[in-house]
Amino acid sequence: MQKKKLNIGMAKPLILILLVFAAVGISCSSGDKDISLNQDGTNNLNAVLVDTMRVDGYTVLTDSSNSSATGNLLVGSVELTNTLKAQAESYFSVGLPSSTFGSLNITKELVLDSAQLHLTYSDYIGDTTQIQHIQLHELLEEIPLNETHSSRTTFKYDSDPLDELAIRQRPYKDTSITFDIPIDMAQRIFAYYKGLSSADTKDLTKIIKGFVMTGDSSNTSVIGYTSSNSTLRIYTHTVETYDKYSFDFNILQNNAQFNHLSYNSEFDGLNGLEDPKDQVSSKLTNNMFALNNGLALAGKIEIPGIRDLQILTSLKGIYRVELRLYSTRKSAKALPYPPSGLQLYEVNLNNQITQPVTDFTGASVTGAYTYDPTQLIFNSYYAFNLTQYFKNIVSGSSKNKGILIVPTNTDTNSSQLSGVWLGDFDNPSFRPEIRVYLNR
Repeated sequence: MQKKKLNIGMAKPLILILLVFAAVGISCSSGDKDISLNQDGTNNLNAVLVDTMRVDGYTVLTDSSNSSATGNLLVGSVELTNTLKAQAESYFSVGLPSSTFGSLNITKELVLDSAQLHLTYSDYIGDTTQIQHIQLHELLEEIPLNETHSSRTTFKYDSDPLDELAIRQRPYKDTSITFDIPIDMAQRIFAYYKGLSSADTKDLTKIIKGFVMTGDSSNTSVIGYTSSNSTLRIYTHTVETYDKYSFDFNILQNNAQFNHLSYNSEFDGLNGLEDPKDQVSSKLTNNMFALNNGLALAGKIEIPGIRDLQILTSLKGIYRVELRLYSTRKSAKALPYPPSGLQLYEVNLNNQITQPVTDFTGASVTGAYTYDPTQLIFNSYYAFNLTQYFKNIVSGSSKNKGILIVPTNTDTNSSQLSGVWLGDFDNPSFRPEIRVYLNR
């Protein structure tokens, strides 16, 4: 069937809808108030398109996915943009070997040679071509295991480092780093291990509370290490035969392992982030907001114009709503890679998640990372189907308190340290799009 031309009679409903939207100010009280109503034959011959609704963005502090009891150790500092720098330090403890010393049946006298902490490399964010300075400190107070520690938690540690490194970590080539443990500390640990009987409680905190790994503020990257296959290894040999024995004290993946994160910014708002209810408007960060699970930063958007759609419910319904959030990226090869997918959650006024944003089938709404490398101007974005979310708010079954945006749990394109900056409504280059299709 051929598509009919729009005649004067058909144009009247369009003019009516245009006047209604002009009256209610769907674009809110500030920003671009132009509304484009164009017939869209790709979706429905009876649909019109509204594409200028305002999207306000915020950076929200959330607990890091690399925080308590995850086994991920973060250290260093990285400048995410010229407005925000994040710094990470890692707290962790080590446990006794699973086998008691007596069960090993070593009858000859052992001499302690040395001890080293070996940490397995996992990932990074930032520039690793520069020298990175990392220090290892002794923890001075025991971390309670009955508490889950957040990315804002700290405990006292000795300011004098046990060892310090100046390294240039080579991604995808280097597998670990090594700290030297002072021999007197190694002797205390080894003597305690040898003196335990099978009936004793295996608790090394009687000898050492734990370790803290810190980075210099001049570092240009945050580097991640995993507690898996990371050990404090003590090297020994027998007096007469020079048989060599080594003993591995593994890093514990309990609540005594977490990362502390802090932020430096030229804007007071980011310096003041203390708990999840705090947020910083993208107006203060060059009209961009940040998402990075590893660095405890989540994105949040608000769409104030949704409430104004209620006036249309007596006229026509919502056919489809699509949101596009544009990434502030200029290269497909830029590191760190952005998350391959983002997921949306409804929040309350304290920015606590209440439930996932779902579609009409009840499935969680996610958006895949999309880009077209053939374009002269690199364009990358995430697209979300918000039809059911809009309908729920217009009908009154949900409240319009904002949407939290985080990388999906099934992300396979990048590690937890990967993140992305997205533009808000006033960003000149990365302005979001909301396409609302209305049945006429």
